[in-house]
Amino acid sequence: MRQLKLIRVIALVLISIIIWTPIAAAEVVREQPLVAAESAVLIDQRSGQILWSKNAEQKRRIASTTKIMTALLVLEKLGIDKKIVFSPNAAQVSWNKIKYKAGDERSAEELLYSLLLFSSNQAAEAFAETIAGNDGEFAKMMNSKAAQLGAHDTVFANPHGLPATGPEYSTAKDVAVIAAAAMKYPFFRKVVSSRDHDFTITGKPSRRIRNINKLLQFYPYATGIKTGYTSRAEYCLVAAAKYGNLSLISVILGSKTRSQSFSDAKNMLEYGFNDYSFRQIISKRKIYAQKSIKGSFSKRVNIVAGQDLYSLVYDQPTSIIYRTYIKPLSGPVKKGDRLGKMVASQFGKTIGKVDLLAGNNVGEDIKAPNEKRGFFSIFKLLLDRKSVV
Repeated sequence: MRQLKLIRVIALVLISIIIWTPIAAAEVVREQPLVAAESAVLIDQRSGQILWSKNAEQKRRIASTTKIMTALLVLEKLGIDKKIVFSPNAAQVSWNKIKYKAGDERSAEELLYSLLLFSSNQAAEAFAETIAGNDGEFAKMMNSKAAQLGAHDTVFANPHGLPATGPEYSTAKDVAVIAAAAMKYPFFRKVVSSRDHDFTITGKPSRRIRNINKLLQFYPYATGIKTGYTSRAEYCLVAAAKYGNLSLISVILGSKTRSQSFSDAKNMLEYGFNDYSFRQIISKRKIYAQKSIKGSFSKRVNIVAGQDLYSLVYDQPTSIIYRTYIKPLSGPVKKGDRLGKMVASQFGKTIGKVDLLAGNNVGEDIKAPNEKRGFFSIFKLLLDRKSVV
């Protein structure tokens, strides 16, 4: 008898451990974006969730997209009102669309436009010297910040991304993480979304120069961020866009042409906007299961979600699987008692989980040990049970 009872208890526990809801995942054919670049990633700007990737953890040179980290440290350490004076060393750095001379003084605000819209290597060097004394010490700060953000496969060698003698690399995934951190600054967003800007150039009249990020000109949802190129890194692009309540960031590394990098980024962003949306996955207080309590003649306990769950998901609700874990119920249950949890997943990845609670009081009729019920009390409980079936 004892063995039989033990077997029954074990069976009850195993049956109660995992209950799959009748909502099953439908077969989903997911059309992929056309991306020719060597490495790429698409993330949700707000959560950092990866929506699509291609060799996203491959270590590569990232050219002038390095300057996103430089700008992030400028906003953290200096602000935009600080006056920057160009040293002879900063003035001699090559490859600049706007040329500054030794002794030139500009505000950090003005130089951030020069850094991010026109990829000024001189501005990057001037920022590094102002903040850390030289670009070597500034690179240490860049690497420390990258590690703090979780970009652990990134090593910076200088503030501008020009070829260095030592190690320098990152990944599409890490660059996306750094870009998302920079985009939290309103001024950064303002700068990188500018299609052009008026500049004062030493010895010349002020003139308006157009942002070299052409995606802002032909893609209506584009909001920035930064281009990059060296012969070893090839063409790189970090591109952000917003449509409805979605803000996305795409990273392209190792593209063969500039136009291809823009096309790849647009394809990825369109994929995100077309195929993903924020949805309410689980609803608070909604009944997801009902269970009887052993030894009770009263109505079943309603098992409800303890909170709402919203998430960015692939926009096909039938591909979401719900799994519930409910513990064995063997005694009175009070409304609000925690009875288990529900886990929502899509394509094998967990979306989120919530507690499952009792939605009503059940089991007050369960007798205490050695307590005997009379005929009329049992008859009344049976009538009560019948009335709620």
